[in-house]
Amino acid sequence: MHTWGQTLSYHPHVHFIVPGGGLCLDTMKFKKTRRKYLIPVKIMSSTFKGIFINALKKLFKEHKLIGWHFDDDSEFQKIVDVVYSKDFVVNCKSNFDSPTHVINYLCQYTHRVAIANHRILKVTDQFVTFKYKDYRDDHKTKTMTLTGIEFIRRFLMHVLPSGFVKIRHYGILAGRNRHSKLAHCQRIMKIIPSKRSNAFSKIDFLSRFMNVDFYKCPKCPLEPSKLLSINAAMPSPDG
Repeated sequence: MHTWGQTLSYHPHVHFIVPGGGLCLDTMKFKKTRRKYLIPVKIMSSTFKGIFINALKKLFKEHKLIGWHFDDDSEFQKIVDVVYSKDFVVNCKSNFDSPTHVINYLCQYTHRVAIANHRILKVTDQFVTFKYKDYRDDHKTKTMTLTGIEFIRRFLMHVLPSGFVKIRHYGILAGRNRHSKLAHCQRIMKIIPSKRSNAFSKIDFLSRFMNVDFYKCPKCPLEPSKLLSINAAMPSPDG
């Protein structure tokens, strides 16, 4: 779940990764999708519109539409009719080149907050200035200045409420299936799982993810290898 835009505006949306196939009912075969087909986009658009409007009607009947006020049911029905007449747009893209590209893309959102420190250019007693990308203007980098109160208000909109989870896994990727059905799918498809020896260490992963060399002192010109040599030569706290 991703809730923010480049200017910290409230823009909630969900990124989905859908496997190109699934286990058959007898769990003996893994059925793949056709090479150039996964989901009919037009049908998915109309289906999503129906689910969305039904949920909206339910909230209305339960008097849970916060911030909305209607004098009577007919006024609400007019809004529903207008929504029904609109075409819902579903942005359904083909898969990335490799699993690595998928991870690199998603990690920009999964373990980050609404704004990174390097985007904040200036902070005063009253204002905060930060940079952002304007995707509507050819991805140009621009700056925006907000009052401190407005900046904090926008930032706090993206703190998840109690009970909300940013990442969820379903189906063969669900937690209870990782060591059973997922492994079964790999056996059926004759896929050899990657060995843990090829995995990154925690410090290496953070270095690649945050683009920071944790072995190098930011105030010291020494190379990481020399710094490690010095650390190794230093006596331990025990003497």
